[in-house]
Amino acid sequence: GLEIQQCGININLAPVVEIQTEFNKDFLQLRTWGNKETVRKYGSQCINAYHRSGTQLVLKHFPGNTNTDPHSGLPVIETNQEDFEQILCYPFKYFAAYKPAGILMSHAVLDFTDRPDAPKVPSCFNRELIEYLRNDCNFGGLIFSDDIYMAALRQNGYPPDVACIKAI
Repeated sequence: GLEIQQCGININLAPVVEIQTEFNKDFLQLRTWGNKETVRKYGSQCINAYHRSGTQLVLKHFPGNTNTDPHSGLPVIETNQEDFEQILCYPFKYFAAYKPAGILMSHAVLDFTDRPDAPKVPSCFNRELIEYLRNDCNFGGLIFSDDIYMAALRQNGYPPDVACIKAI
């Protein structure tokens, strides 16, 4: 935090606080701390250190990813409501109390196996997920979309001109 402050930067689009699962470990690799306990321990230390330096953070990627790299394809997370809330949302709900500047939305589509009526659009455009962050996670900061030029969007009906409007 102090190093980037010395460069004149006061916001960091990090850390990655996603929980690592068998479905995203090849994509995330070492960018996340791993399981719930480790994410909570190291995430708390990281966030506190950045706050002490005066650097704001944007936690990412809500609600998560898969092993499909969104730079080249569309990740589809197959889950149920319970795993969504207990695993995928856990770090974002936990860290919302730390008041990060923002949360960055992934482009992954959530395919709820127990909610076939749930909207199947990229998370960054999914109003239901954004409302979940606001209401269920009590997050009041900025909500960012991941890079709108990624193939996850561009190749699936959301070229940059459309994605810009949808993101807003």
